[in-house]
Amino acid sequence: MQKVHKRIDYTIDIPDYGAHMDIDQLQRHMKDMGSHFFDADTMRFFRSRCDYHVYAGPDGWYFVTSEKHQSYDGRINEPRLYTVRRMSVVTRDNGTQDLDLFELEGFQPYRTLKTARKRAEYYAKKGAAICPKCRLRLMLACTECVRAGKNGGKDEA
Repeated sequence: MQKVHKRIDYTIDIPDYGAHMDIDQLQRHMKDMGSHFFDADTMRFFRSRCDYHVYAGPDGWYFVTSEKHQSYDGRINEPRLYTVRRMSVVTRDNGTQDLDLFELEGFQPYRTLKTARKRAEYYAKKGAAICPKCRLRLMLACTECVRAGKNGGKDEA
């Protein structure tokens, strides 16, 4: 077990990377660290769902969420799309540790749950580098950061 210290006076126990965790445990850990990502109101507002499969990897826990863009008046009714996410421990600039969620390959790139699950399982086996600047993209070549000059035109893993 690793201890995660969000503040000096607050600590929670997180399993070591690679250890099994179910979606309820993952959600509880995020809530314990102060995240509102899995709050019922937040999930309802974004018409978000969380798949029950969690894949333990060498650098965090991978899972799938889906959201449906739909307006209350019915003029917008787009299909439900899927995102692969990773929960992992991060150390902030001030030395505190926190749990964070990362999107891999952007927001809602998958049309089916089956495809998203396969990608989450793949990343759990291989790991996934996250761009240290934008913190949201799979770091094959973070073109947005390179274009913005955030890393001097160099890709960082």
